Amino acid sequence: MKPSVYNVPIEIGGRKLIFNTLTRSLLKVTTAIEDVLCGKADDADEQEVLKQNGLIVEDSFDEVAYVENQCFKNRFSSSSYFLVINPTLDCNLACWYCYEKHKPMERMSDNTIRAVINHIERAWKQTHFSILNVSFFGGEPLLQFDVVKSLMTSIDQLAASAVFKVKYILTTNATLITPSIAEFLAPRNVAFQITFDGAKFRHDTIRKFKVEGNGSFDAIIASLRCLTASSDQFRFNIRVNYDAQTLYNADQIAEAISFLRKGNVTISLRKVWQVDQSVISPEVILNAVKAFNSRGFVVDLFSSTGNFEGCYADKFYEAVVNYDGSVFKCTARDFSESEIVGKLSDVGDIVWNVDKIQNRLSFQIPNICHSCVLSPLCSGFCSQTLLETKGKDLLCPHQQLFSVDDIIKFFIKQRLIYQRNA
Repeated sequence: MKPSVYNVPIEIGGRKLIFNTLTRSLLKVTTAIEDVLCGKADDADEQEVLKQNGLIVEDSFDEVAYVENQCFKNRFSSSSYFLVINPTLDCNLACWYCYEKHKPMERMSDNTIRAVINHIERAWKQTHFSILNVSFFGGEPLLQFDVVKSLMTSIDQLAASAVFKVKYILTTNATLITPSIAEFLAPRNVAFQITFDGAKFRHDTIRKFKVEGNGSFDAIIASLRCLTASSDQFRFNIRVNYDAQTLYNADQIAEAISFLRKGNVTISLRKVWQVDQSVISPEVILNAVKAFNSRGFVVDLFSSTGNFEGCYADKFYEAVVNYDGSVFKCTARDFSESEIVGKLSDVGDIVWNVDKIQNRLSFQIPNICHSCVLSPLCSGFCSQTLLETKGKDLLCPHQQLFSVDDIIKFFIKQRLIYQRNA
């Protein structure tokens, strides 16, 4: 037996602990455990405890190869299908950092709606996936709620006959939600991604209505209350886009959404992409985390999907269908012609640009990730980044700001809050 390469010694409250990033096991370090790990003793009982928790492994077990193989298997797994749908690229807000070129009044046609349903049916017949993940994106998808409603209704009918589970995600600015929309979505247990750009006074200078010019903070809070009144099963990923100023009043955001059921909420802190990370103090970020944690919210700071999931766009069985039937892989770039990787036909087939797809799916895990003790917890570099950088001059976006010790302690703290909220 040998110590796991994913063991990380830490100290919390004066106690010496050891955390394994692969198994997520956390053990108190005793003299007996320390002796076994250092090879000074071979106590059978202690060895069994360490083995069960993954802190020691068989001499022949290559953990790094195992992690990379699991990532590879998930990339090509057919058990789930991921489909992102843009009902429109129009939007009613004007956020300065938005990378999309909005297209007023454009919407998905009835013909393309039928093609999407045909595609799902064909995909299921080919792979018999057990879970269909459907994410509505845009633009603002609720500007074309009739398209969303039509698609959900047809998908539900197909799922009932084909016997697969559907998970819906709605990325929305949450300014258009009404009681009737909430009532329609309630039995579908939708997960929402809803964004704030700071406390009200800051948010309202950034996330403004396109026509009226006023801020949207109060409208979002009203929509959240409307949704929670309709169902206590809705899940929320509250995304906070931050720059150098946004997070100073994170406690005010936490207070404004304190009525949400904590077990149904994750707070995702994401830097505005045009802002240089060097102008944002790590201390300010960690203070924001504390503000949300103190009110019982779990925070996602490091895109730590875990379970070797990686990014949705890295998966073979995934597609982003635009309102006009053009197909993409990634939603984090403008839906321009240069990014198109395929076209959805009327019968539901995607005619792929084979060269582009092969190029994206053939990427290798970067060298800096191979030996990283955090790799089992991390979603890694996305294929879009690797394509654009050609894998050169890569720097870990997490360890530029925080130490391994900081990241591990953060993970443990969020897990404890999650367990308390469950």
